Amino acid sequence: QLEFKECKTVVWRGKPVFLYKRSAHQMKQLSEVPLSALKDPQADKDRFPIKSEYAVVIGICTHLGCVPA
Repeated sequence: QLEFKECKTVVWRGKPVFLYKRSAHQMKQLSEVPLSALKDPQADKDRFPIKSEYAVVIGICTHLGCVPA
């Protein structure tokens, strides 16, 4: 189970953007997942090349457009 160390939600261009600092446990788990197990096989270091402990993502479902709580 993942625990969030710190998470903030802001609105950018009318869309929710999640900013969170990932814990050491989360970073370890990310490094252990094989790329072949991902639907979009891109290494985390390629997605977040600078200060990889921080993630910034738009929080809208691509299927129905809902926003996760």
